[in-house]
Amino acid sequence: MGWQIYLVSDNTWRDVLSLVPLAVWTELPTRDPLQVIALHAAEWVQQNADDHQRTVGFSSHDETRALGELHEQTFQARPAQREPVRLALGFVGPFFQPERDLKISARGATNTTVCVSLPPISMRAGERLTLFVAADGSTYGDADLARLARAGTHRPIQKNPVLVYHTEGVQGVDLDAPLDFLLRLSRLPVQLSLIPINEMPLRFADTLKEKEFPMQFVRSPKTIFDLQDEQRADRDTWVIAPFNDDGYAIGLVAAPFASLHRGLVLFLDQRNLDRKNLNPETRDQENPNYYGDWSADGKDVHFVGKVDQAIVAHFSRGARTCVFHHSRGDLEQAYLAETLSDKIILVNPNDLEISIHEENETLLRAFKFGGSIKKLFGGASLVAPLLAAAKYERVLPIRSRNPHAIDRFVEETARAMSADWGIQTRYLTIIASPEAIPMAMPFGFQSTINSDAWVELDGRHYASLGVNEAEVDLAVGRIFGITVSDASTYIARDLFYDELIFTDRENHAALLLMSEDYPSAKNDICTTTDAAELQNRLDEYFAGVANRFDAAKTYCGKTRITQNRSEILEAFKRAHLILYCGHAETSGLSDVINTLDDYNATMWLNLPVLIGIGCLTGAFDRMRYRQQTLRFLPGLIETIHTVGLAAEKKSITALEKEARDLLSNLFIAQNIRRGAMGQQCSVGVAYFHNECGAILEELYLRGASLGEAFRRAKNREYERDLREGAPDNLTAGEILGDPHYVLIGDPTFTPFNPRDR
Repeated sequence: MGWQIYLVSDNTWRDVLSLVPLAVWTELPTRDPLQVIALHAAEWVQQNADDHQRTVGFSSHDETRALGELHEQTFQARPAQREPVRLALGFVGPFFQPERDLKISARGATNTTVCVSLPPISMRAGERLTLFVAADGSTYGDADLARLARAGTHRPIQKNPVLVYHTEGVQGVDLDAPLDFLLRLSRLPVQLSLIPINEMPLRFADTLKEKEFPMQFVRSPKTIFDLQDEQRADRDTWVIAPFNDDGYAIGLVAAPFASLHRGLVLFLDQRNLDRKNLNPETRDQENPNYYGDWSADGKDVHFVGKVDQAIVAHFSRGARTCVFHHSRGDLEQAYLAETLSDKIILVNPNDLEISIHEENETLLRAFKFGGSIKKLFGGASLVAPLLAAAKYERVLPIRSRNPHAIDRFVEETARAMSADWGIQTRYLTIIASPEAIPMAMPFGFQSTINSDAWVELDGRHYASLGVNEAEVDLAVGRIFGITVSDASTYIARDLFYDELIFTDRENHAALLLMSEDYPSAKNDICTTTDAAELQNRLDEYFAGVANRFDAAKTYCGKTRITQNRSEILEAFKRAHLILYCGHAETSGLSDVINTLDDYNATMWLNLPVLIGIGCLTGAFDRMRYRQQTLRFLPGLIETIHTVGLAAEKKSITALEKEARDLLSNLFIAQNIRRGAMGQQCSVGVAYFHNECGAILEELYLRGASLGEAFRRAKNREYERDLREGAPDNLTAGEILGDPHYVLIGDPTFTPFNPRDR
């Protein structure tokens, strides 16, 4: 067993997207007990001209396609050599004639002949029709096909880690999170080789040697062109997209499509056929690689978008098939036809140009890589295809930061998937910082704190498909980081979690903390700080799943937490589950831990899930709003000083302090950077909820994914409020359900459950 680890800068999006199918791909189909035959309608052999019937011919064993492949293939009718289709027969193909009267016959495993007649079908050229026929004669549509494909197809996905790191200028490089991931891998009995793309960052190799990292270095850095050139003979599907302003958004879809076919994705324009680019020493961004001696003989070539005609002419010659996807949407539909995915990934491709400027002196203190990193919270979309390729997810780019436009886009997509394909969307993964796709918005006034209220958007808005936004329809989670390095490393941890958690399967630990209790009494922040009473309440949450953990450390009451803070910090680093109930703030958990003082070079987490109750730990949008209003404060403060309004002066001083807080110190951002797999957090000042027990129950008793557990818990909270009434904390009107808490992390992720040992 061995992995090739690719290390690539975010400096050029073409390099990152081109690397996706080289590192993550679906194996070509193999023989399987459940099989279908894919047919090209235009090539069927007419057996009886009088009744216009078509008899389907059968192929040799080598040409048989496994269910779910849906690969276009031409078959000649050979009645005497028919081979049995064990369980199912299917066809997919463009219909170039406007109407046809079709009849399909096939010999099943029981040597009975199955016939299916279809009425005349009106289809536009290039449209695809999918039908599967079981040996008993029953037909299956697309909705059933998804189930059958998963039950009968065994197409392993080969994965190698890709670590995308953020760079700025000549020396600014953020490699903290990627290096932590490599150090986690070093504990495993796996053969590892590190392949830097274009160049090895300064001092990176020395740091790995100091850590005694057991791996092989590729001495000469590879370029994407080199890797593609080495593998092009074995990659039978080439996806060619334009290298222009539209190329990036197209590439977000094209990369996982190429991965699905174990192919290549090439971003080209006419310059790539210029012979002056033959000299490898002169190849760079302005003087691109030369593809003029590449032949597509025997390849399946897909052209996407407005590809230069010279490129089309060159790569069409000798190609086995050429498919033209005239838009990104056409390619999305082709990907959906093959995967029938019920998981969508939402990205904003404009986030390559979106960033927040902050100077955080402690941001790169862990491994002491040089340079200056100031452009934060941008570029997360760049790593979305890695997750999509590894989990058959559908990437949906939208160039908008308007919450209503985003909400409408998700609803329309889900509706179309249901109407056109019979697919009920289950998961929504947002790979974007709140600066690119908002996570919260102000909503009225919160009387208990004399401040504006913030309502989360991920669950109540984007993932709610009906009129009632209190009911969450999609399991939703969000992935982002302080830089793209964090988002990339999170996805690597996500995809290789089963291997990383291996060393801790016999030491599965939980950390339980309850500082104060604030139950459902309206307009009451804390009703008790008694340690014994807090212990009883905490036991209610955890008792049902306690036997799923080998050890659990419990600290209740502010006094005990304060007295044992050093011990708690060590437990915080080792725990796989962290449950906290009490006061919190943007930089951490009150009296327990904060990013300003405690997140030093040794603070790396043990792949935990953090669940609980606490204000502001995810208040990115609120903090950003404060930052943007800071420029109006000086004149206002001077006026207040002149007038002498003491109360207003105190309030403004607090606002000024909050506005100067750094987003890079936000609790959730630092946790994702340092190893967390998921975290429930609040977008503003929150109040009590009853979700903790439900989430733990779903995760560790029912084996639900993180997003599904969170969705069910939020909907239970809504049902409870329907019965008992919502906390009257918002003078703009009662809000039923949980309006504050979001999930940071992959919603399809399932944490290790000790019952699986």
